[in-house]
Amino acid sequence: MVADDTPVPLHYNWEPEAQDDGVCADVALAQLDRVAEEGLEWQVPGLREELVVALMRSLPKDLRRQLLPIPERAREFVAKAGPSDGPLLGVLARAMSTVTGVHISARDFDWGKVPGYLRPTFRVLAEDGAVLARGKETSDLLSQLRPQMHQVLQVASARSSSLAAGRRAATWDFGDLPKRFEPEWNGYRLRGYPALVDDGDAVRVQVFFDEASQRAAMAAGTRRLVLLNLPARRPLTDGLERLIDNRTKLALGRLRNPPYKSWREMAEDVLAAALDEAIAAWGGPAWGAQSFEALTGAVRAGIEPAARKGVVTAGRIISKLHVLGRRTEDMWAKAASPASAPALRAALEDVVRHLARLGGSRFVSRAGLGRLPDVERYLTALERRLDKLPATPRRDLELAQRVQALQRRLEDAMVAARQEGLGTACLVALEDVRWMIEELRVSLFAQSLGTRVPVSEERVLRAIEAACSADA
Repeated sequence: MVADDTPVPLHYNWEPEAQDDGVCADVALAQLDRVAEEGLEWQVPGLREELVVALMRSLPKDLRRQLLPIPERAREFVAKAGPSDGPLLGVLARAMSTVTGVHISARDFDWGKVPGYLRPTFRVLAEDGAVLARGKETSDLLSQLRPQMHQVLQVASARSSSLAAGRRAATWDFGDLPKRFEPEWNGYRLRGYPALVDDGDAVRVQVFFDEASQRAAMAAGTRRLVLLNLPARRPLTDGLERLIDNRTKLALGRLRNPPYKSWREMAEDVLAAALDEAIAAWGGPAWGAQSFEALTGAVRAGIEPAARKGVVTAGRIISKLHVLGRRTEDMWAKAASPASAPALRAALEDVVRHLARLGGSRFVSRAGLGRLPDVERYLTALERRLDKLPATPRRDLELAQRVQALQRRLEDAMVAARQEGLGTACLVALEDVRWMIEELRVSLFAQSLGTRVPVSEERVLRAIEAACSADA
């Protein structure tokens, strides 16, 4: 059964080599998001021990040796643990780490080495019983059927009298917004997450299937509605635009890939970032009319000083981006000759990518006002790096490659976290690691500037592992 006590029919197919050989679960489309969380990867009790043995044997050799004798370890594990303890791989990894004293993570197991019959097959059924999709991975099925699931949820929410779903509004006149919405649909209980959606000159209520989408939409929607209810919004933006000096305006116009199409767009992005900071300081988005009124009052009181400071810092960053871009282009032109060292060209490629990350589209709101001084320091570190690069290209490239390896580890961890359905806390922690890597660059290329926190390659690796283990 899933969390709302709706049964999930199971049957067994005896078809060796067939895609759905083994236990098969028939899941209604409306149940799919809940089934994905219900621990059915633990298998039925009669096959669970065999499944755990196969998972242990899928580990890399150096870890697998720590678990000998594997059948005995599996038997002991199955006797103590079960679906109520959480996702199988996370529970198994923690248990075996405790038993062996060697760290094992959920990502060390390889489902690809587990025989197909030991993994349940999920058949997703339409209202008329037709099979919409089938597969072993509920995450893949969720991705495949998301449009159909979205349509069902939107129809159900539109029929609800408790939600003003779809209606556009420029003020909070639609009642309190629930954080979870569970309408009935053909005998099943759907689960959705309502949020305000930024709709340009208004907002509207939309229901999402997952909390991550709800959180992102609610942040943008709240920001838009607060903006629409600031009485001095246009004068405030005009004032921010006037703070952008001629040097910044010239630099913005000369950038090869400018982060903003106009000074106005830059001022609006700074204001958006200031709003994000003020809303977070208040305690996050409002979910009702009274709390929204209190939020708007708090934001109105402190938004202008923060935005003015932000636009000045953003202007200095754009000037640095222009100077660094020109220096990099000049060095690249010299490095383009056949006689130039390949290490210099490879190092410059890393510099170009780094500049694109720091100064990409709408960099102010992406980094946040609180991070802007750090971004400015990272660009100063790049200046120091370019000062030394022509004389020590091999050393520079060696350091860059060490950072690139950590970035790949971080990217792999983020992909794995999404695939394994790990929680928001994990993804937020991994985003923090991104900034740790920026601090590491400062420590490697411009140590005298200092870092915000103590940092090393080992600390970064431990932070990635800790972030992924927290929700495993």
